[in-house]
Amino acid sequence: KPMPKPKPDWAPAVVLKPGALFPKPAPPPAPAPKGGVVGVVAPLKPSEEKAVREVAAFGFTRSDSILALRAANGQVQRAVLNLVREHPNYLDKRLPIPAEEVDLDAMEDARFDERTALEAIHGEENMTEIWFKMGEVVGFEVKLQRSALLVRYDPPNKYPYEPPIVLLRNGGTEGSADHVKDGGWLEMSRRLFREAAKLLAGHEGQAIVYDLAGIANQMVEEWGKGAKKPVQKQEQQSSPVAQAGAAKVAKPKYDPKTHTADGYPLDDLVPGKKITYRQRDAYQRAADRAQAEKAKALSQEDAAERAARERAELSRQLQRESEEKEEREYQARLARLRGEVPEEPTAGSSSATNPP
Repeated sequence: KPMPKPKPDWAPAVVLKPGALFPKPAPPPAPAPKGGVVGVVAPLKPSEEKAVREVAAFGFTRSDSILALRAANGQVQRAVLNLVREHPNYLDKRLPIPAEEVDLDAMEDARFDERTALEAIHGEENMTEIWFKMGEVVGFEVKLQRSALLVRYDPPNKYPYEPPIVLLRNGGTEGSADHVKDGGWLEMSRRLFREAAKLLAGHEGQAIVYDLAGIANQMVEEWGKGAKKPVQKQEQQSSPVAQAGAAKVAKPKYDPKTHTADGYPLDDLVPGKKITYRQRDAYQRAADRAQAEKAKALSQEDAAERAARERAELSRQLQRESEEKEEREYQARLARLRGEVPEEPTAGSSSATNPP
């Protein structure tokens, strides 16, 4: 057997790299982001959470609402408008094209009259105008029974000559409609927009939000109750006054605080509409008042123009008479100089002629 080699009593040299014997301490870990751990989204502030709920109330998802608010710098109305314009399932893009020649003054007057009438019906506290800048209203929101109706006509929209953007959201004067789930609000908004297009078909220039509000109330109440049943036409009810006339009795008198002139209770619903007689009469009074104010302004303008024309005509007439008088005096002096007409005797002179 071969003998094992003896172990050397020396060891190979160890090569150390610079800094290996006393290594530098490891850098501290990066601080976690505020409001949570790494990889977890920071919670929203209370004001931001409120804005997200307001946008999502129109039927949009929470994630879409957050992204839209970030793009709109937290402005709720701008975020909603952007979502409506970009949402693939909101509206039919084949909108009716308005007439090229639209009277912009008449358009603004119609919008103002409609807002005034709706404010008289639903109350000033339930109407919110949406301003693009000072002096330019681009829409409004009105609270209904269990929902709120948002109407936008940002340029280049020419409502009432084309349908406006209409959106329904949860929450109204009588509470919220919790039975409407998921995308129900967007679906009702789509249906409401189609109704707006139908109402304006052949009636361009007519205000339609009053009718849309009634349709929206009925739509919210009937949502989720199965297939919509065909509405049966109600027979026209004869008013108590008509019945009294048929019976040849004296016309009864009704308290105007509780009944209409025809005898219907003010708090009863108008047949075929989701509004009361009180609301109908209030809308009509507001519309008549707006029309009267407009007619008064026009009559004042006409009176001012008529007075200005009369003053100008009187001034021209006086000028003509003054020129004619000066012309007659000039011709008379010229004739006297030529000897064609004897001079008239002056006051105090004798009428007899002197002898040659």
